[in-house]
This record gives sequence, structure tokens and C-alpha cells, in this order.
Amino acid sequence: MLYSRLTGNDGKLTAGAVIGGEDNIYFLEAVPNDDYSLSITFEDGEKLEFSMLDLLCKFRFSPLGQLIVWRRIEVYPTRLEWNSGTFPVSLNIEEIKKQ
Repeated sequence: MLYSRLTGNDGKLTAGAVIGGEDNIYFLEAVPNDDYSLSITFEDGEKLEFSMLDLLCKFRFSPLGQLIVWRRIEVYPTRLEWNSGTFPVSLNIEEIKKQ
């Protein structure tokens, strides 16, 4: 399993993405950790720890292997992006929830 739930708390909507039919879940924050996990907070207060270690070996995510690139995450309404590497990398909520 690449993610686990943590306890939730209140948050204000800053950016978002829709998943799973009737449920609207929005990104509030995503913090890249040095162990290549993301600490993600959704606007409803749900928190998620998402490990990227297994994904780093795929070409698509290879620029994130450099910590300077990894730390420069950008949160958008429907995705997380890293634009400072060899080529841009994008990850959406659906991909996170599938893992």
C-alpha cells in the first residue's frame, strides 16, 4: 500500500480536484518529505501519506529523484506538478487514490 490515512482537521479550500462520482475532494496542501513521501491534506481535513518510492523507478517520475526538484512541488486544482526538472511531472488525485 502506498498511502495511509491520518487523522483529519479543518481546512480552507485553496485548490482542488474531483474524484469518485458524487464526492468532491479538493487538494489543500501537499508537502514533499525527504523520504520521497507526500504529506497531503484535502479540504475536508483528510490527511494522506503517499509514498512515491515505487514510482521513482518509472521514467515518467525520474526527474523527482533529485531532491531539489522533488521539493519544488506546485499544487493545482486537479493535480500536483513539478516543473523544475528535465521535463515536467504531473500527478492527479485519481492516480493517488488508485495506489
